Amino acid sequence: MPPSPPPHPLAKPLPAAIRVPYRLSGGRVGIGPAFSSERLALDDLVTQSRRGTIEVGSGRWRDPLGRDGSASAAELVRFLRSFQTRQEREGGDDLVIVDFEAQKTLWIDSTALASERRAVLAALRNINASLPCGSRILLGPDIAERLVTTDIPEDEIHVHFTDGKALWPTDEEGDAYGPNILGLGGSNFYRDRSRILGGYAYFDREAIGRGNARMEIVVTHEILHAWGICAHVDPHAYPKAVLVPFVPRNLNKVPRLWLTVEGEAQLAETILVPGTRVSDLTVADLGPWEDEGFHLVGQACLGEID
Repeated sequence: MPPSPPPHPLAKPLPAAIRVPYRLSGGRVGIGPAFSSERLALDDLVTQSRRGTIEVGSGRWRDPLGRDGSASAAELVRFLRSFQTRQEREGGDDLVIVDFEAQKTLWIDSTALASERRAVLAALRNINASLPCGSRILLGPDIAERLVTTDIPEDEIHVHFTDGKALWPTDEEGDAYGPNILGLGGSNFYRDRSRILGGYAYFDREAIGRGNARMEIVVTHEILHAWGICAHVDPHAYPKAVLVPFVPRNLNKVPRLWLTVEGEAQLAETILVPGTRVSDLTVADLGPWEDEGFHLVGQACLGEID
C-alpha cells in the first residue's frame, strides 16, 4: 500500500479543545480528563510520588463503570457487527471494513452560517478525539463551488448547508427526499481496494431547525458517513449511538465519542484489515487490543479558589 499523501498545503489541524480548571473538594484543581467523567483517584494508580507540592500518580487503569470509554475486544466486535444487523434490516448488502489510512481534509461551503461552522468544528473535535493523529480529519479552506459528488477530489470531504433539499445530489432511486430527512452523507468508494476516496455531506438547515445540540448531532452523524462509515448502527442494541438512523429524543447534548464504545470502534476501524466482512469479524482481528489505558495524574493543593 503506498504511503498516505501529505495534507493539502492550506489544510490545518484543529486546535485542541481547552479544558478549563475548576474547583474540587479540598481546594484541589484538576485539568483534563482525569477530573471529568473519566475521573480516577491517585489511589487507583500503582505508582505514586511527590514533586514539591504536586502529587503524581501513574499506571494502567480502567474505569470499572466504563465511563472512560474503554471497551473490550468482544464489546467492539458486537458493536461493529450491529452495523450489519441494521444493514440487513434495511435490505442492504454485506458490509466490509474500508481503508481509512489516507488522511481526509474537510472543506466547508463559504455560505455556511457562523452557527453551522461552530457545529462542524465541534463535530470534528469530537470525532478526532477518538482517532490516531494520522487519521484525524483536517480543516481546509472554504469552498465556493458545489461539485458533483463523484468529482470531489480524493481525500476531501465537502460540506454544504442548504435551505431545503433542491440543491442536494439526486437520490439513488430518483425519489424526492422526505421532509424528515435532515442530512445526507456519503463517500466515493474504490471497491477493488476497499478504499474511501472523497466524501460529502449536505444539511437542510430548515429541516434541522433550532437547537445547537440537534444541529451538532446531525452534523457529526453525516460527517462520519462522509469519512467512510456509510452505514447505521442497530438502534435496538445501541439507542444512544450517534450513528443510529434518527435523532435521539430529548437530546440536550452530543455524546463525547471518546467516552463510548462508538468512539473505540472508530479507532478500531483504522487498524482492521480492509476488505474484511463485518459479519466475519472476530476478536482476533483486533490484534493485541487492551481495555486498560496508561494514566499520568498530578494534583496540587492551591488553597481556596473563587
